[in-house]
Amino acid sequence: MFILFGWGHTKNENFGKVLPRKCGNCKNEEYWSLFKISRWFTLFFIPVFPYQTKKYTICPVCQCGTEVNDNQFESYKTIAGINAAYQNQSISQEERDQRLAAVFTELEKNENTEGEFSGQSRVWQVP
Repeated sequence: MFILFGWGHTKNENFGKVLPRKCGNCKNEEYWSLFKISRWFTLFFIPVFPYQTKKYTICPVCQCGTEVNDNQFESYKTIAGINAAYQNQSISQEERDQRLAAVFTELEKNENTEGEFSGQSRVWQVP
């Protein structure tokens, strides 16, 4: 009897567009997307459990990205949900602005993101 196992199976989750940022690599300013990338241990080619998970915001033009911590990830995930609801016309522009303002207020309180949003544009267009 033998057992086939492996590792390295990758699962990419795209949570949607988050913030307009200028990419340091390609110099384009676009809405960056939030991704969670997990690597899995496999047994008989079936993913069993993740052994590594990283979270990134990624430039849609050149695919360069920056890793984010867990607190930033949760806030960005909320922003992505707000943007998706606005794109689907589930919420109004006014409601979107109010929700985003609340998220940014919370982010600015967080020590881990100090300075992260000081240069961000608060002009929200449909991503």
